[in-house]
Amino acid sequence: MMNIAQRDRILASVNQVIGRKESVVPNTPENNSHDRLLRISAGLLHLLNEVLPGMANTAERDEIAVWVDAMYSITMMEALDAKSLPPHNSARLAQ
Repeated sequence: MMNIAQRDRILASVNQVIGRKESVVPNTPENNSHDRLLRISAGLLHLLNEVLPGMANTAERDEIAVWVDAMYSITMMEALDAKSLPPHNSARLAQ
């Protein structure tokens, strides 16, 4: 089981990758949603490139890698779609 110091160390690493110290400008629901999507993508990419390679080569690790890669691909497709939406249609991102 993880102790508090381990959790704090990991949480600090998580915040370095996906945290945000300043608000999004302009602060609109669409921009906030897009920013969250990009931060999730960054976290998934970190798992793929930094965390998973350091894990023992097991079937479980391979399954996690496939799941994370698939989720990362979805976030990237959504991010690309969001950039191509006209302003009046991008409200769907905030849902």
